[in-house]
Order: sequence, then C-alpha cells, then structure tokens
Amino acid sequence: MAPPRKIDLFVARAYSRKGVQSGLFFWTVLALVFAGTFVVSKIPLGLYTPTVGFQQGKHREPPKQSIPPTPTTPAGRGIIRAYNQRIIAIGDLHGDIDRLRSTLRAANVLEKDVDAWRKGCTDVVVQLGNVVGYGPDAPEMLQLLSGLKPQALASGGRLITLSGNQELLTLSGVLEYVHPRQLNLSAGYVGLRYLYGPGGRYGRMMAEENLAVAIVSDIVFVHGGLTAAYARRGVNKLNAEWYEGAALMNLARHPFHDEESPLWDHSVVRAAMGGNCGPLSAGMAALKAKENRDINLMVVGHTTMRDGKVGTWCAGKLMTIDVAMSRYVENGGYEAFVSFLPMLKKVKRKKLVLGTAERVQTHYPLGPGVRAALLASTEA
Repeated sequence: MAPPRKIDLFVARAYSRKGVQSGLFFWTVLALVFAGTFVVSKIPLGLYTPTVGFQQGKHREPPKQSIPPTPTTPAGRGIIRAYNQRIIAIGDLHGDIDRLRSTLRAANVLEKDVDAWRKGCTDVVVQLGNVVGYGPDAPEMLQLLSGLKPQALASGGRLITLSGNQELLTLSGVLEYVHPRQLNLSAGYVGLRYLYGPGGRYGRMMAEENLAVAIVSDIVFVHGGLTAAYARRGVNKLNAEWYEGAALMNLARHPFHDEESPLWDHSVVRAAMGGNCGPLSAGMAALKAKENRDINLMVVGHTTMRDGKVGTWCAGKLMTIDVAMSRYVENGGYEAFVSFLPMLKKVKRKKLVLGTAERVQTHYPLGPGVRAALLASTEA
C-alpha cells in the first residue's frame, strides 16, 4: 500500500474534528477566497469587482467612461489646443499655386524638393480661404492641400483650411471670377459647375475638408470676420452650417449668404481700421463666453491690405493678412505669412505662458513690399 501524499494528510487533518476545532479549515477557506478575488481583479475583462471598486474609491458606482466629442463635419474639430506647437497663418491665395508652394517652404513645413509635408514638422498651419477664384491653379492647389492634411497629422502637426467667399460662390455655381484656363480645363461651364459643385471632385474637397471658423490655442481664425451675432452660435455650429449648407446649389439658401457672415463680413475689420474696436471686442467676448476659453486675437483675410503688408489693429487684437499674394489679382504678387511661437515655454524646468504679442512674428519671404515676378501676358 502506497504511503499517503502530503496534500491528502493536510485535507484529512483540516476536515477532522480536531482540525475544525483548531480553525485550520476556516483559515484555509478564507485564504482561498482572498486569493481568488485578487486573481479575478487582475484579469483585464472590464469586470467590476469589490476589490477594484475599493482600490479606485468607487465601490458604489462603476467607473465613468469619457467619450470624446464627435466632430460636426468631416473636416474634424474646429477647436485645437496646440499650446506647445508653432502656429502659421496664410492668407488668400486666389489660384496661384506658386505662392502657395513658396509660402509653405518659407514657413519650413514643406519639403524643399517635393510637395510633401516636412518629416517631423509638428506645426499647425491655417489657410484662411479663397484658394479658388481669379487664378487658374485651383485644381492643383486643392489637391495639394488635401494631400498634405493626412501627412501633417501623421507627423504630429495639422493643416486647417478655411472657406472664404470665393469657395461659397464657386460651390454655388457663380463663376464670375473663374480664370479662362480653368474654364477650358473643365470643358466649359457645365463641366466646371459639376466639378466644383456639391457632388463634384473639387466641390466635395471644399465642402468636406474646409471649416468656417477655427480656434487654435487662444487665436480665432476666420476668413472675413466674426460678429457677435455669429460668434454666439459657437464654432461647432458654424462649421456644421458651412458643411450642411454647402450641399445647396442655391446661393440664397446657404446660411452664410449675408454680408455679415464669417465668409463675407467686412464690418469688423473696417470698424477697427477706423478706430472703432467695439465690434471686434463684442465678437471675441461672445465667442469666449460660448466656448468658455480665452480668445486673445482674431486673424482674418478677405480685406486686402495695401503694399503687401500685414495689418495689426486694436492694440494687437486683430490681424489682417490678405496681402494680395496672387499674381492674378490687381497689384498682387506679394508674399507674407504670420507665425506664432508656442504659448508654453520651458525655462529652467518651469513652464512660462507667453502672451500673444510675445509670440507673433510676421514674415515677408520676398521682403516687405516686394512683389513676385509679373506674369507674361499669355499667363495672366
């Protein structure tokens, strides 16, 4: 007969009358219960056990899950923190792809030899609209910007394109400002209206990939201007209105058809240029209250500045950066862009918050007031 195993002896002793009286059976069961509870609590099955609850201090209610907000348009979110990133703003381009390439390379976000986002570039670039209109290069420009967006995201940066009044006109079938070469490439007005309409290739790019308003860090970017009435709607609603309205062929039915919409407004800029900063302050205050975040600067295009120089108004709270960059507009061909250093700066292991005035830098790649070479008569 084989000798009994140690485990058999232990069980027999625990279940014996003497073992039960000594408490050996009780302590054995208790140890097994605690060991089992510990093992179950470590299994990543999303189970809620008392052990997990006590560890998290939430025994009476399960842990809450935060769901990120869904973007209101395919173009993505219109509010970006970007406190640790450089921000670059580019104004109206009006169908001149040479100015687009030259400006992006001067800002060091585009590779030197190819049309690709520079590897490792984490900058946030905002183009303020009016890519189309006047010049013939709209198809190439829309394709270039569309292709750069996923590359920027993959590198840790972001490329944001806004819509201007020219995008709205083109989507709506108003072809008054179309260049003859662009018309010929599109096989006439019928082809142009299809390609740049809501269902066409380039129309979908403008409708789905553009925003109406964007807030990056503490700066609001908009093509024309942001009045208090529109600012009260908030960024998400304004961007949703742009996207949903872009499917309408009738210009009068688009939510932004009026002269005070973010794509058309001149009133904020003209008042500021005349010394009245009230409309600007009201718009920024309304947006700040709606979004519950600091808004210290508004950057706009649309209103062309003379001599190709960026305008600053209302103690630095408004910047107008449409400097007539396109060579296809009257007295155009200038180059300019604005950059903003990161808001947070590390100094001796401490983070300092820089003010807007400390961060802004204005760049003139060709020199202040210098225009690019004029076009030949066959190109104009």
